[in-house]
Amino acid sequence: MNDAIFRPQVLPRDLTDALVALVVGIFQTLVLFVLPGAIGFWLSDGMVLAVFASMLAYLIYACFLVSHLELSPRGIEFSRLLGTPKFLPWSSITAVEEVSRSEVVRRGWLWPLFPAREMTPSLSSLGHYAIRFGKDCVYFPPRDPVAFMEAVRSLRGEQG
Repeated sequence: MNDAIFRPQVLPRDLTDALVALVVGIFQTLVLFVLPGAIGFWLSDGMVLAVFASMLAYLIYACFLVSHLELSPRGIEFSRLLGTPKFLPWSSITAVEEVSRSEVVRRGWLWPLFPAREMTPSLSSLGHYAIRFGKDCVYFPPRDPVAFMEAVRSLRGEQG
């Protein structure tokens, strides 16, 4: 099999999915972007530093986002400006498996909050796969989960 590119599922998959993303998103926004602005306002007693701090926090966060994965015979490459992993060889990957919504919310989105283990612009908590390596893992919600797992199996030399 040749290299395959997989983009994340961005939109929620159903109403419950949208509500979960909204609640978690509000929490993440408050902690990651509003809190730095509030601290900037408190330190300067003005809006200029508050807006700058919030915008800087957002720009830093955006640099860690994963826009897509590229699967090749060598391994999985993460398309992102900053953060790890950027590349995982198949020999270091212990499992690629679908995970529950609760695992994605707890271990992918909320802890650690930054950098999160799920760093895509996804508003869906369904259809995520844990890519496990060493004692760690990252989460990815492929737009086409069936094609994603077929590519993983094919490139790792696994049977269906």
